[in-house]
Amino acid sequence: MKTEIKNSFLFILLTALNLTAQEPLVGRWTFEDTDNLVKATVGNDLVLVGSHSSVSGPDAENRAINIGIGSYYICQHNIPPNGNGEKVNEFTIVMDVKFNQTSVWYTLYQTDVLNQTDGEWFVDRSGKMGVHATGYSSPVITANKWYRLAIAVKNGERYDYYVNGNPVLRGQPGVIDDRFSLEPTVLLFADDNQEDNSVDVSEIRIYSQALFDDEIDELGGFDQSGTTDESDPFLTVDYLSEHELRLVLDNEIHDNYGFVYPVTYKIDIHANSSDLITYIRYSTSESWQQVEEKQSSDFFNGIEAVRFDYSAGLAFVSAAFSSASDSLFIKISDGIQEIPISFLDICKYYDDRKAVVTASADDWADSGDQTWYQSDEAFQITCRQFRKHKLWLTCGIITQYCGSETWQHIQTQLDSGYVEACSHSRTHSYGPYEDPEGEIAGSKQDIFDNLDLPLLFKKHDLEYVYTWLAPAHYYDEIVNTLVGAEKYLVNRLYNWPYDIFSDWNPAAGYYFPIGMSREVSPIWEGTTDLDDLNSYFDIVVDKGGIYHVMTHPYFLLENGFNAAQYAWDHLDYISQKNDIWYVCLGHLYLYHYLKENVAVATSVTKSEDKITPELMLLQNYPNPFNSQTVIKYALPKACHVSLKIYNMLGKEVRVLVNDPQADGNKSVVWDGKDNSGEMVTSGAYIYKIEAGKFNQSNIMMFIK
Repeated sequence: MKTEIKNSFLFILLTALNLTAQEPLVGRWTFEDTDNLVKATVGNDLVLVGSHSSVSGPDAENRAINIGIGSYYICQHNIPPNGNGEKVNEFTIVMDVKFNQTSVWYTLYQTDVLNQTDGEWFVDRSGKMGVHATGYSSPVITANKWYRLAIAVKNGERYDYYVNGNPVLRGQPGVIDDRFSLEPTVLLFADDNQEDNSVDVSEIRIYSQALFDDEIDELGGFDQSGTTDESDPFLTVDYLSEHELRLVLDNEIHDNYGFVYPVTYKIDIHANSSDLITYIRYSTSESWQQVEEKQSSDFFNGIEAVRFDYSAGLAFVSAAFSSASDSLFIKISDGIQEIPISFLDICKYYDDRKAVVTASADDWADSGDQTWYQSDEAFQITCRQFRKHKLWLTCGIITQYCGSETWQHIQTQLDSGYVEACSHSRTHSYGPYEDPEGEIAGSKQDIFDNLDLPLLFKKHDLEYVYTWLAPAHYYDEIVNTLVGAEKYLVNRLYNWPYDIFSDWNPAAGYYFPIGMSREVSPIWEGTTDLDDLNSYFDIVVDKGGIYHVMTHPYFLLENGFNAAQYAWDHLDYISQKNDIWYVCLGHLYLYHYLKENVAVATSVTKSEDKITPELMLLQNYPNPFNSQTVIKYALPKACHVSLKIYNMLGKEVRVLVNDPQADGNKSVVWDGKDNSGEMVTSGAYIYKIEAGKFNQSNIMMFIK
């Protein structure tokens, strides 16, 4: 794959239409010439300081260099100044690299030409990528595997990190003509603090523009053989007929995670449809249940519902799996007969929303050796404020420091809604843990023992804690292994800004740790700047990302409720928008886990023959009604039709139809008036159809 990219990439760039005066690719080094390892394919040759050697590349057709410890390259990049002065403020650097161990630091580039300051792009001991001023990603790098890493920089606007074409961190943007701006010379793999350890490099590219996500995605990456989840998808979609979908969930996975939260299935419906009805059931022996219809103007989250986009020919069906069945069946009717449907996808976000808001809070407890553990009352207040705004809050509980009264307070908040209980360990140890199993597995069991979790976190007698909030940002391989073994789905660290999904970690069996977008509080990484909070929310929504607001309730309310007005104002700003998905952190990743593991069977061949319905008289809708109702029926052939309304004594009230009609689907409206035009009294009425030799009748209820 890498060879194909190397051979075609330059040709594509050079022959692309609408090239700017300044060619975006200004430097490229492939290290293929063993007689001159610093030779440039595009731009200037590198200058070596220290030592390097030629080594095997990602495949048999490509070479690489190993840059020695304490060694680096001097690079003249040829990008003209594009800030307010003499520095370069917009650029992209792409590197194909392999790290032979992940217990040391690596630096990838340095802006100080004298190498007397800290580097500007690191991979740390745990495999996180970034730098303190921009933020760090979750752990994304493992040893002895090739990666295509990239940063796209436009100071004042963006500083984004990528792995194998995928964005892994929207970094805090730098200031124009400041630390992250380039002089005419940039140092590659240089750092002044002995964090420039040995790394294998097979290619480097530098661009004069900050490439966008789709452009970096086109550059591709490495397949990461051995790091991707090679197990079969655990959700299958097939067709019982052209009118009926069946989704089947692997039983063991169903037990492990529950999947009671509704997921949105994007379904193709025939064009020019209207007034459709959606049904679900969980086995072929059950009756169909009608799904509530919602409009795009409605505010709703995490419920079973259907929304139609008739102009696009789409249905968005949000449905959950039942605790009693591994199957879910879906069909859609026009009120007379079922229509052909095709499964397209699981929407990225619930009900095809454009962005996500989620929130987490640390340190729910009532005693301990740290002042911020005294946070029971602050958590109750914070939960009520989030609930007032219809915002979910994922609450990290320090289980050993919760007395019976605090557990009861937590239960009350869970029962009141919009609260997810998750583990923040037993003792909030700063790591390494003296009792890792107790901190991770034991704290989860404490939650099960002391709380009755809400229905969205249950499957019969099984309960689920999906989220681990890492105390004090601590993370190591022991934590990694235990968090996965305990079937947590996500581990939230204390790094920012982070507003995308992390990748699945197949070795550990859960998603790589994530960070947050903003902390709302006056401490540590927090801010009380309402403009900053609101503007960053807007940035994340515009990008279609995940806005993850985090807080420490004790410090949020340390100086009183009114002192936190900036926080409540921010909740006002981000809440109750119809095009945003509001969800707790655990259900966000539960939904994402299902979406990433769906396999779709080939659809049933659609019949071209017209299916003529039998005589069918449907239940009126709505029923009961107080102004008007619709009665639908289907005729198997042309005939004379009589449709009449009778009271419960059998007296004719209204003649709706008394004419010859062609075959097909029909509908008629009754406005609650009799044959004389007077409104009838409240009560039950019979509507009866006679069509040729057929007749049927149903009962409906009119309420004034």
